[in-house]
Amino acid sequence: MANFSSSMILVLIAGIQIVNAGFAISKFQSLNKDTNQTISELSTALGAAFPPCCSDIISTIACRRLQQSNPTKFLDRCTSDADFSLIQCCNTCGIESAADRYELLFEHGHKSSECFDRHGPEFCKRFLKKEDVWGKSQWSCDGSTAHLAFRICRKTCNFCRRDIYRTPLGRFQPVACGKAPVLVPN
Repeated sequence: MANFSSSMILVLIAGIQIVNAGFAISKFQSLNKDTNQTISELSTALGAAFPPCCSDIISTIACRRLQQSNPTKFLDRCTSDADFSLIQCCNTCGIESAADRYELLFEHGHKSSECFDRHGPEFCKRFLKKEDVWGKSQWSCDGSTAHLAFRICRKTCNFCRRDIYRTPLGRFQPVACGKAPVLVPN
């Protein structure tokens, strides 16, 4: 597989979303910004194509201190709190098991208790479509800022899919922040 930059760029051409992680995801709706699409349709078309990175965003030292001070509570948060398990202390919870934790936390997809947006629908729709203040920013549902998108607009960015680590071509390997997603072929 070719080397890719850490900022994952989505190219939208004729309804096919090419992800520079090396595969294409077909889309059936029009991707015209001027249409009055629902957030659900936009999420499917523009949302996350792969999972967020797995690091200790609050710092490895902080995560290890939390783990040492109360191992039982730490383990409980790793298995029940999506932000903690998959963003804040993902590496300390276990990078090798991040995909499995993700599948368990989002077992019921959009009906999972961890599937929500911290901001309102209009805010997240603007974030998703890169409108308003997001227009010229690098922040998006994918790429180097996917962990931010997961925290603020998780539902709108389509992170609630249980199968985000799985594709028809293989499974994404959890990677540390700053690294390109790695697709392990079937």
